[in-house]
Amino acid sequence: SSSAYGDGDAAGGGNGAVAGEAGGGGVLAKVETQAPAPLSPYAASKVAGEHIMRAWAHSYSLSAVSLRYFNVFGPRQPADSEYSAVIAAFAKRLLGVVGGEGEGGEPVIYGDGRQSRDFTYVTSAVLANLLAGASPRALAGDVVNVGTGRRVEVIELARMMAHECGAGHVGVRHQPARAGDVRHSLADLTRARELLGYEPVVSLEEGLRATIAWYRGVFAGA
Repeated sequence: SSSAYGDGDAAGGGNGAVAGEAGGGGVLAKVETQAPAPLSPYAASKVAGEHIMRAWAHSYSLSAVSLRYFNVFGPRQPADSEYSAVIAAFAKRLLGVVGGEGEGGEPVIYGDGRQSRDFTYVTSAVLANLLAGASPRALAGDVVNVGTGRRVEVIELARMMAHECGAGHVGVRHQPARAGDVRHSLADLTRARELLGYEPVVSLEEGLRATIAWYRGVFAGA
């Protein structure tokens, strides 16, 4: 999980400076060479898993890799839990407004909404899995980012989704920021390209259209 990085800045080499070319806006991309700095028990458990994978790879000559996913989304992602990912939660509320199912309302944003994420469509995440599993080279417990190299503020995401849902008139509702939330998350893809030949294959806009179309069918009982 990209949560392993916490709010630490890229350090120790890498290509974090390219963030500005990919929508970074002065925010450095997360590079695998920087030290993990988990801010939540969830994130700490992910880092522990990475260490276990690396230890098994070195102790038993296994080929192993840990993929750090950046905010994966897409069809079939649950939207009925308080822990639902932001795109699923936003879709449920926005489509409820449009469809009148009684679940509608303003999307809820925790904090000021200026926090940003690298939203990665599920097809790109699956591609990374396939490339890692079929790698012709031995992977020594390497950590590899899986994202798009583009970040979007959560409040901008709400605007994009409202427009796509036909609910452009709907505002947002702010709640206090949640403990352990990372402020900005943006993937540097240099290692993913070099080790796996990975490139994201679906843009955020394309992914949102497909995802919202799926949720629209689900909430309409299709």
